[in-house]
Amino acid sequence: MCGRGTTLFEAVNRGWDALGTDVQAADVDEAGKFFKKYLEYHRFKHTVSKKSMTAKGKEAAVMQMIEFAKDNQAFKSGGARTFRTAVLDSSKISALGVKQEFHIIATDLPYGVQHAPQDGRRKESFTQLMARVLPAWHSALLPGGAIALSFNTLTLKKADLAQLLTEAGFTPLLEPPYDDFQHFVETAVTRDFIVARR
Repeated sequence: MCGRGTTLFEAVNRGWDALGTDVQAADVDEAGKFFKKYLEYHRFKHTVSKKSMTAKGKEAAVMQMIEFAKDNQAFKSGGARTFRTAVLDSSKISALGVKQEFHIIATDLPYGVQHAPQDGRRKESFTQLMARVLPAWHSALLPGGAIALSFNTLTLKKADLAQLLTEAGFTPLLEPPYDDFQHFVETAVTRDFIVARR
């Protein structure tokens, strides 16, 4: 649920590889274009490639990969990092060949103010959405890895989210300093965070 890629940009800024998926094709496309322009402006050595990923005989997604390094020497000596994006429902992350790959999964869940999560034409509740995607995220994380989710407490209760995380095999961290992140954003949004470990 990477949206336009803010979390991905933060990851690469810290020196990490990053992969993000989202069902909104325009947002994913904008994230890739923005990052490519950034690399061009700052004269980073980079290459852009696309690969069709399949699942059960059907095309599931097209993944764009940008490999980049500060200069040509770093690129050739194995110092390149990757920025990958795909238009894909997050519950199908395994279609990208991802299993126990990530140290961290971080996302800002939809707030449910302007739009609700959807599965095809059928609208889902936020609890249904999380029950569907959390097992896939659990499989994508390395043992000992962590997941950090920002959410709107007016559309998804923390206790419910903690229970869903537990059912998916995570261990929610509910003690200090992980228990006091709730804050007002606007009339329809009170944001909170939850962190859990695989």
